[in-house]
Amino acid sequence: MNAPFTPVDPHSSYADAFALLKILADPAAHKQRLDELIAQQKAADEKIAADTRRQNTAAEALTIVLNKRKAALDEREAELNDKAKNIEQNEAKLSAASLQRRENLVFAREQKVAREEEQLTATKAEYAGKLDQLKHLAGTLHH
Repeated sequence: MNAPFTPVDPHSSYADAFALLKILADPAAHKQRLDELIAQQKAADEKIAADTRRQNTAAEALTIVLNKRKAALDEREAELNDKAKNIEQNEAKLSAASLQRRENLVFAREQKVAREEEQLTATKAEYAGKLDQLKHLAGTLHH
């Protein structure tokens, strides 16, 4: 099985052949250039690694700071929730105490009215008795 014939670009072939001849003619210069490129690649890799470590360290520090802020906010939120519950409980207690005071005042007024009613009944009975005595006395004086 023969591979299909692919025409060769003569300009490309000449350029490749010329580059190969230059390498063969002065391998030391090309080795030096290759070493320079390898050194540049190594320096670039080291710089990328250093930048990556620096960015990772900064990201870890930021994560720590953010976690501490979140914990502080969570704690503050819990404190505020507790305060809100305490305020609600105090308001409920105050409302209950207020109602109890009102009930006590109403009860005291009822007791006062009952005592005054008893006094009025006793006074009325006393005056009725005196009126009866006066009528009796007036009746004896008329006879």
